[in-house]
Amino acid sequence: KHKENPAFIDDMIRTIDNSVQRMSNLLKKLQQTQPTSGRELALKNVVINSVKKCQDRMPPPTLRILEDSLKVVADEDNLEMIVTHIIKNAQEATPADGYVDVTLRSERNQAVIEVEDNGCGMDIDFMKNRLFRPFDTTKSGKGMGIGVYQTREFIRNLGGDVLAKSEVNVGSTFTIYIPLRTNSPKTQEQADQV
Repeated sequence: KHKENPAFIDDMIRTIDNSVQRMSNLLKKLQQTQPTSGRELALKNVVINSVKKCQDRMPPPTLRILEDSLKVVADEDNLEMIVTHIIKNAQEATPADGYVDVTLRSERNQAVIEVEDNGCGMDIDFMKNRLFRPFDTTKSGKGMGIGVYQTREFIRNLGGDVLAKSEVNVGSTFTIYIPLRTNSPKTQEQADQV
């Protein structure tokens, strides 16, 4: 219908080029088998920054820090982006008068970041068959379905995991587990001196 319109053709080419660039970047990220180099981080700061980035959306997230001295080894920017992404997903699934609660705690030598909402929830079929698959999304016209998959892969590269619990019309809880930074063990010589 519009093939004779040069403006339409230009716009179509720009749109396709943009999609190809996004797909290429995604594939590069997916092909990385090694985690990006990380450093020791105070997890409290990462979570605080992530929550701050989401304060302009409804419902604004609340934050409970049950342990404020937890340290992990990770790339700070990537980890902050991942926590922010999970909080924003919770906000998008939750009505403005609902809640999104973020909790930082520890459990068995692991830092735990929990994001709980009382939004629309996900059914068992979606949780089992689609939630952690790349290129699958429920957001029509938005995103490319990489977020939750990429999140879990990044956290697994740190030696942790991401678990999800959900019930339709009740809400969801995403729990991120990251191994705590432990002090390097003493050498036998150091132990003998003590």
